[in-house]
Amino acid sequence: MNVSCIILNYNDADTTIRLVQSIKEYSSLDSIVIVDNHSTDDSAARLKELSGGRIHVVSSLKNGGYGYGNNLGIRYAYSELGATHVLIANPDVLFSQETL
Repeated sequence: MNVSCIILNYNDADTTIRLVQSIKEYSSLDSIVIVDNHSTDDSAARLKELSGGRIHVVSSLKNGGYGYGNNLGIRYAYSELGATHVLIANPDVLFSQETL
């Protein structure tokens, strides 16, 4: 099993970064894919700084809404990372490794 957590960001890098910091060491996650949904602030640049290892940042060329952004992340996780399962998490949630 290859599990990827998809996190959709729009103009809220602080909240997204907090979530990534809290889950980045979870052994039950193989990767974290952050999708910046064409933010109008400095989110994309700030999130790119997290990129590396198991953390991947994808920038959308447009804000196509919630489903569009999550589907972009799912397609990336599947085609580029070999994900067999995905977890879609809003940036403002908290969950434990035991929950997974």
